[in-house]
Amino acid sequence: MRYYIIILASLLFFACKRIEPLQGTIASFQKQSPQIQSKTIRIDFKVSYDSLFSLLGIQKGGTLYNSEKQPGLDFPLKLDLLNKPQIKMGKADYLQLDLPVQVVAKPNIAGINTGLIQAKANLQLELKWLWKDINHHQVDDVRLRYSWLAKPEMRVLGFPIAVQGIVDPLIQKSLPDIQTKIGDQFSKFLQPANLNHVINRIPMNYPSDWGNVALESADIDMKDITLAANHLHGNLLVRTALTIGDKPENPSPNRWVELHSNGKQLPFRVDFSYQRLTKILASSLKIKEEQVIIVADSSTVHVKLLGLSGARSAVLIRLRPLLLKDGRLAASWSSMELEGMPFYLRGLSKRRIEKGMQSFVWSPESTVNLLNDHVSGLKLLDAKLLISSLYFTQGGIGLFGVIEGNWELKK
Repeated sequence: MRYYIIILASLLFFACKRIEPLQGTIASFQKQSPQIQSKTIRIDFKVSYDSLFSLLGIQKGGTLYNSEKQPGLDFPLKLDLLNKPQIKMGKADYLQLDLPVQVVAKPNIAGINTGLIQAKANLQLELKWLWKDINHHQVDDVRLRYSWLAKPEMRVLGFPIAVQGIVDPLIQKSLPDIQTKIGDQFSKFLQPANLNHVINRIPMNYPSDWGNVALESADIDMKDITLAANHLHGNLLVRTALTIGDKPENPSPNRWVELHSNGKQLPFRVDFSYQRLTKILASSLKIKEEQVIIVADSSTVHVKLLGLSGARSAVLIRLRPLLLKDGRLAASWSSMELEGMPFYLRGLSKRRIEKGMQSFVWSPESTVNLLNDHVSGLKLLDAKLLISSLYFTQGGIGLFGVIEGNWELKK
């Protein structure tokens, strides 16, 4: 009998032992989630010349020059790339490109086609590329030379006939036009309208366990371009903001805009809907989602837990979302009422709920991990996350802050 008394006394002691709520800054009520303001961050990037040519559409098989449809020409030419261009560094701001091409010419006399001339050549293109920002750049001082890889020949009755002596003067005559057309082609490729496809093929919405990770529509500029042996190096200025929530964003297209200010802080907003919090709370208490009801008014968040200790039992909690001193998001409570359960189960049930509530602590580091794991092409080093405010609405709990660090494009 004595042992039963000791066991009963121990159960009563642990049932009545109080777990103190966590302390921190209590969330304030907002009628709706505040709008987030985008800021400009600087992103370091390196792009290989192979990738750059691919983005610009300069690839094997592509046509660099075609005068076949120009009227009045007696020596129309077509130049198609045989292989990818090769880059050589010249003096400051100058690029030298080796462009191996297939040469096809269809000379005519008085409008009569006199045959087909074929050859392979290496075009040596030198140009000066000046870049300040998206609205101030130019391709200048374009110079073009060529050398034969396979000398020009024409087939007559199936036999090859060398025609280099005839073709060279005609090529020299066409060089100024070829040079101008290729230079114009490079300039055209670098216009914002033609680069829009580069910045708008990147997805801006990414699903995750915490909700939809989304970047706001971005304004983008490119600065500090330098040319290295194998790659182009520079900085992207990107004005945007990060949101995490249940609703997928439908952003407008990204756009090229001349930007001047930049920094390292990316604003972010996280919205936890009560539907998502219901799932989290049910999981931490090891109960079904149907047993959790969450509503809010301007004073607090009300949580009702059903059937914890019998079908008619209920627990009413006045929930207090908290921002802890270390920057984590937690759940506390101002009051807890238990209904419809025997007195000997109330202490144990209350302790179970308190432990479950305290197990829900959300770390800001998860936002950084979401960013690095889900946002395509973006990498954050030396990250620091600062939360500026915590709030609740009738639809959910949210927070504002900034993510600071060194931003890079993933290799």
